[in-house]
Amino acid sequence: MKKFKSKKIKSLNVQHKKEASVYDRARAWNDIAPITAESVKDITLDKNKTIMLDLATGTGRVAEYFKNKVKTVVGLDISRDMMGVALSEQRIDIGVISSAEDLPFLDNTFDLLYCRSALHYMDYQKAIKEWVRVTRSRGWIIVSDISFESDTINKWYDRMLKLILPEFAVVSHKKIQKTFYDLGQKSTDYKIHMVGGSINDALTRKKTPASRVKKVKEMFASAPPLVKKELEIKKVGSDYEFNYGFAITRCRAQKKG
Repeated sequence: MKKFKSKKIKSLNVQHKKEASVYDRARAWNDIAPITAESVKDITLDKNKTIMLDLATGTGRVAEYFKNKVKTVVGLDISRDMMGVALSEQRIDIGVISSAEDLPFLDNTFDLLYCRSALHYMDYQKAIKEWVRVTRSRGWIIVSDISFESDTINKWYDRMLKLILPEFAVVSHKKIQKTFYDLGQKSTDYKIHMVGGSINDALTRKKTPASRVKKVKEMFASAPPLVKKELEIKKVGSDYEFNYGFAITRCRAQKKG
């Protein structure tokens, strides 16, 4: 049985154990099919050939989209509790317990790597370097995560997320693209989708302590005009409804030889 030494991973696994049974009910999954479809609409998926790795698979919601579209879906996660749901629901073909920053795979193994809503927990530069390593030439790496065009808004959102869960850290699409470029990967693109959210939904799912719940809602109530306008923040009873930027950053891997 794999043992993680990282305090951060241990802390996240405690969090994931709390969330595993309710994770699928999160409002954040409402858009999974259309956004995932949009991200691969120009990518050829071969039922007889394509090998796909779903990084930080969680309960396998992204993997489920690809299950009958590719030959093999490998789900990787640090959480046995989350992975247990993915396997029991038959959303993945193979489950691997590992950090996405230190992959137990050979170079040039996968045709498609996908990471949704998890890079914000990682050492993103280390993780992306690994992802490039295990992707075949002309294969695709797709990263879907929170990001806005405005760095000011990214910083505000990062502060807010850290109140919900200290391990959160916004990794903007600009940082992701720069990391790909620094690794010699020049073929990248991105698109930002504005997605509807509810702060109560996030706070409940993450089981955020009451003291932090209050601070998060105070941030929404006193948000700067730029943030209120971009997020279209609306107070609905005890909740705050808002739109957040969900960026899809893609890289077509280019390998020598």
